[in-house]
This record gives sequence, C-alpha cells and structure tokens, in this order.
Amino acid sequence: MTLSKKKSDSTYSDSIYKVSCMFIAERESEYEKLLNLWIEANAFDGFADVMVHSDAQNCLMAACIAHRMKNDPEKAFLYLKTVCRAMSALDKGVACRSVLPTDTRFETKGNALIPVGKLYLLQICLLLCGDRARLKTLRDYLDIPFVSMHASFHKEPDSNAAEVRILFAAWEGDLATVEFLMPTLEKEYKRFRISDIYTKLWSAVVRRDSDMLDKLLPIAEDAYKKAARRREFDWYGGGKSYNQAMFDFYVTSVLKIAKDVGMHWTYSNENTKQLWPIDAIEFWD
Repeated sequence: MTLSKKKSDSTYSDSIYKVSCMFIAERESEYEKLLNLWIEANAFDGFADVMVHSDAQNCLMAACIAHRMKNDPEKAFLYLKTVCRAMSALDKGVACRSVLPTDTRFETKGNALIPVGKLYLLQICLLLCGDRARLKTLRDYLDIPFVSMHASFHKEPDSNAAEVRILFAAWEGDLATVEFLMPTLEKEYKRFRISDIYTKLWSAVVRRDSDMLDKLLPIAEDAYKKAARRREFDWYGGGKSYNQAMFDFYVTSVLKIAKDVGMHWTYSNENTKQLWPIDAIEFWD
C-alpha cells in the first residue's frame, strides 16, 4: 500500500513536470502570434494572464521540480531564465498600453489594466535566476497607473499583488508599505488556513532582524511540511505530490533577499538544504 502510494505521488509529480515542459515548448512556437493577438485586442488583463502569469508559472514549476526531484540545477536555471520572454512580453504590453489615447474604449474595465497580481510568478522567476536588471524594470513598472494593484478597479489589492509589492518593499527596507499591505495577506492566509509565518518572515527582512529570521526558519520548515496535507497545490507547498517534488521557492526568495541586504542565519539541516537551495539563494547574474 505504501509502495503503491509513493509510486502514485512520483507519477503525479512527473506529470506536472512533463505538462509544464510541454507548455514551455508550445509557447516558444506560438509566442509572437499570441502576443500580437492580445496586444491588438487591447485586452491587457488577459494578456497579463496568458503571456506573463501562465508562462512564468510553467517555468517556475518546471524549474523547481528539475532542481529538487530531478537533481538537475542546470536545467532548473535554464527554465527560470526562459521566463525572460514573459518579461519581454510585459515590456511590449506596457509600451503599447502607454501610447494608447485617453479615449480608447476597452471591452471591460479590467482590459484597460495590467494587474500587478499577474506579475508575481514572473517576479519570483527573475529573482531566483538572479536577473537584477529585469527586476529593476519590473519594479519601475509598478509606479505606472495602469499597472494596477487593484485588478478590475477593486477597492483592495489581491493577495498576489500584495506579495509583489511587499517583496520589493522588504528589499528596499520600506517598513510603511510592508505594514500597510500585511492585512491583505493576513486575511488571505486566514481564509485558506495558511500559516502566518510568511508575513512574519517579510517583517523580519524589512526590519533587517537576522535573529528573528533565524528563529522563524524552523517554523517555516514545519509549515511547508504540514502544507502537504492540503488537497490542492498552492504557492505555499500545498498538495502532497507537489510539496515533495518542489523546493520551497517562497522561503528561498525570502532568504535570497535577506542575504542580499546583509542578513545572516544559522538554521540549516539536510531537509532545508533541499527546500531552500543555496545555489538559488546565492546566484546573481
């Protein structure tokens, strides 16, 4: 029974990997056609979803599985760097949206916006492959009015938009922004019964509190292991097959920024070496 279950988990993980790789390859062959279709339709919400979010999701999943399950860091970084085409798509989308006249009619209000929440996985891929230049450009885009924290003119930013902004704010040492957006994340985590450790990690980074970060890491490790109990995968390690196949890119991202701003931690074991790979934390292009 145990053997059969383990085989089932491994097969499912392999399927996730193969499907992600298939979509990455397919996107390469139809990239220009798809990009032009979305841009010509002035459908910037859909453009961000398909050309940025979806592409980055497949790149990230393939990379994390290649690194942890396939033990192939070189291929993992290759998949992460493939996300540069999603960044190129975003560059074109921003440029085309910028020159549209103010009286342009959009099919929906959402189509007029590029939602920040759709840029989250692109941000993570760029961070993990150490692309400072593109991260700087992405950060600059957040100051453009139509690159909106409030998708479809909602009053509050969605949780992914908050994640994007908090990551940059923690990196910059912008405590006010981190504290302002934390309630958005806390509400989301409570709703889906996700550990609040992730808000605490960012709070430690923005305060440059290495001691607190070190104390939080065992809790973060435990939270990732417990997330395997959730029935469906999520970015915090949910889903048994997903949990065991992927490295923990969330905490890895936190640690990469922490290290970049001069913070230190000592907590480490054989499990965390797999969950938070040091090559991803240390690598900058």
